Amino acid sequence: MSECYIKGDHDIGDRLLKSVTLGLIPYNEENMTMQAIFKEDLNALATLHQFQDAVEEAANIEKIYPNEQERMVFLHEKLLPRKHEWTQIVESYYKTH
Repeated sequence: MSECYIKGDHDIGDRLLKSVTLGLIPYNEENMTMQAIFKEDLNALATLHQFQDAVEEAANIEKIYPNEQERMVFLHEKLLPRKHEWTQIVESYYKTH
């Protein structure tokens, strides 16, 4: 996605980002499966909530971030770090359960 923005292909980058993130929206902290797995782990649910906030922003990227520079900052300073934090929790949970 970053490469699309760097090359000036923001339409392609936006479509790619939206297609990936739209599939993640249903897996928020209110999802019954997520609740069943993480119901007692408030940190995990809070991290999921933060990630989902970024996912929803990504789904509306062109409305929230009007230029490529803002999109790059969002991608690298918000969405990807939050995805990384959530991934670490899921991997840690998988190893311990």
